[in-house]
Amino acid sequence: MKISRNLKNQIIVYVKEYANRVNESEDPIETINLFNTKSAAEAIIQALKKKQQLGESELKSIDDPGFYDYLISFLYEKLPINFLALKRKIGYYEAKSLLTDKGIEFFPELHGLKNTFYKKKNNDYPATDKQIKYIIGYNVVLDHANELSGREASLIISCLSNKSKTKPAYFGYYIKQ
Repeated sequence: MKISRNLKNQIIVYVKEYANRVNESEDPIETINLFNTKSAAEAIIQALKKKQQLGESELKSIDDPGFYDYLISFLYEKLPINFLALKRKIGYYEAKSLLTDKGIEFFPELHGLKNTFYKKKNNDYPATDKQIKYIIGYNVVLDHANELSGREASLIISCLSNKSKTKPAYFGYYIKQ
C-alpha cells in the first residue's frame, strides 16, 4: 500500500512511542512478544483520524480497508528496529541494517523475541585480527569489534580507503571518527 510521507511520519511517531514503552517495561522481550499489533493498529487509526494536519487524501488512505493490515505489518517490522536502536543508542537505519544482516538471535537484548521478519541466522565469519588491525590503522575508533563480521570489515576497509564510496548504514555503528 502506498501512503504519503506525512502519514508515514505520523505512524512512525506512534511506533517510537510503543518502542519507548517496551524499553521502559520490566521485561521488554515479553512485552514485545505479547504486544497486540491489532489493538495498536486500531488505536493508531483512531488517533490519526483526530489529527488535523492530515489532508483529504491521507484521510482516504486511513479509511482504506488495506490500511489496517498495512499498519499491523508496519508495527511488526518496525518495533524491533526501534527497540534495538533505543537499547544500543544507535540510529534507526543502523539498527535496521544490523537486524537485517545479522538477525534477532545475534543480539543478546533480543534473545527470545518471536518475530519471523528478522529470522536470518548470522552465517558470516567473524572479522579477522588482520582486518581489525587494518581498520584501526586508518586512525579511527573501532567499536563493537567482537560483533564485526568479515564481510562488514571488508566493506568498511573499502570505504576507509576510498572516501567517495557510499558507506553502509552500519558504518557509524562500528566506526567513530
